Amino acid sequence: MKLPAPHPNELIYSTVARAGVYFGLVSPKQLLDEVFADRKVIATLDLPSHLQSIAGLLSGTGLYDLETLVYKHTLFPLYAPFVPEHLRQRAIKRMADRADGAVHLMLGVATSRIKSVRTFRFCPMCMERQLHTYGEYYWQRDWFLPELPVCPEHGCLIDTSIHLDEHRHQFVPLNPAYFTTKTSNKYSANDLLLALAAAELLEQPAQQSPTFAQWTHFYHEIATESGCARGKQVDHKKILNLVCSRFDIRYLENKGLLQQLQSNSFWLRSIFRKHRKSFSFLEHLIVWQALLPALSVSEIFIKVRRYAPETELKESQSSADNASSISDECRAYRQKWEALVLQHGVKPARHHAAGGSLYAWLYRHDRDWLLTFNEQQKRPLKTINKRVDWHLRDRQLVRCLIKIHLLSENHPVHQRMSATWLLNQLPHKNSVAKKLHKLPLTQQFLARYAESVTEYQLRRIAQFIVESREKHIEIKRWSLFRNVGLSDQRITPDTMKILDSLTYLWMEKLWFR
Repeated sequence: MKLPAPHPNELIYSTVARAGVYFGLVSPKQLLDEVFADRKVIATLDLPSHLQSIAGLLSGTGLYDLETLVYKHTLFPLYAPFVPEHLRQRAIKRMADRADGAVHLMLGVATSRIKSVRTFRFCPMCMERQLHTYGEYYWQRDWFLPELPVCPEHGCLIDTSIHLDEHRHQFVPLNPAYFTTKTSNKYSANDLLLALAAAELLEQPAQQSPTFAQWTHFYHEIATESGCARGKQVDHKKILNLVCSRFDIRYLENKGLLQQLQSNSFWLRSIFRKHRKSFSFLEHLIVWQALLPALSVSEIFIKVRRYAPETELKESQSSADNASSISDECRAYRQKWEALVLQHGVKPARHHAAGGSLYAWLYRHDRDWLLTFNEQQKRPLKTINKRVDWHLRDRQLVRCLIKIHLLSENHPVHQRMSATWLLNQLPHKNSVAKKLHKLPLTQQFLARYAESVTEYQLRRIAQFIVESREKHIEIKRWSLFRNVGLSDQRITPDTMKILDSLTYLWMEKLWFR
């Protein structure tokens, strides 16, 4: 299968959806078979997996390697600069193959207060340009910026009522006729400002992530430059006032960014302290727009990378703390989680009565150890070799079809013996219909023996005439139509021509009146 090349700023999700339209693949599972050779692939819009398969199908172009697909056709650049380098690299590796939801965990999306977009939405002005330039529509990635219901270029976005999770394995193409229920999204000037910055963030090239140490130095410096720090002491209240003067309180509340305002772990306090965890892109952008409004996103990254990249804790050490470096509380949580996973497995343990809270605590306080341990404990899937000898299957199916056809000649059926009807008489009819491209003999049989509408009508007419003559019943046109189930509206032109010829020939013998 040759995949269509992605358009600029097009989501991989959209490219796969267009491929289904191009090749007339109505069945979602058939599309998964053709593109990924795996029917269990989840149609993920923001951070998709199995991208190595996509890169392989586009290898002939020489333009789309794995890194290009990740940075130019997913929402990965929104999160990559704010996680440690080892997590950035691991996330890319996961996106190349089967991710099992790990990418959203690694990048902090799953637990972030900034939630991903859950419904389809589009910009009509962008679509008009798409149609003019490319002759078709596609899903743009800057339409799906989390918590920013606005097109960075034109402003307006149309929100549909169709939830992304309604089509778990289906890649839905952008077709205006399909999205009948839609409403215009309301947005503010703040939304547009942040969307423009987020769009610039999406355009950042693939590069190493800044370290937590670099982010720590950067935020301490901008606090000092803004008059909110003296020495190592940061005036968090003053920073909050500056942010609220740039973005009004109601706006921040609507985004869920003023929760736990008085808590010591409030995100705006934590981001100006020593970085021990990642923050969402939106939290970063809000601080930048409030304290560094004159700098572009690219200039900010240049500024961050000027600081020494030393890290206080190496990756190898962070995930394998020795017994003396962890608290008794943390050790207790680890032991409980280990026992639960060993008994049930990783995924069932998360859905266990006590597993959800254990997982959440460890993810917040001991994330590296948790992810490493879970990775080690994953149970390999039992795979059964289900390779099919399609040549043998093809011959077997044709034998079955021949028997069905011979039986129908001896015992005529009332239904039209169409290709669909013939396939429905076979065992495993659904899989056969989806794999016809691998069954040339079956295709030839159907092309030759499947009954057209005209053939079906003529067969019914012939049966009625024979039965009437055997019973010495006078044949009238109206009774033929009624018994055969025909009407002037349903009869085909070819059938009508033959019937008119028979009427003319039979008039003298009074067989047909």
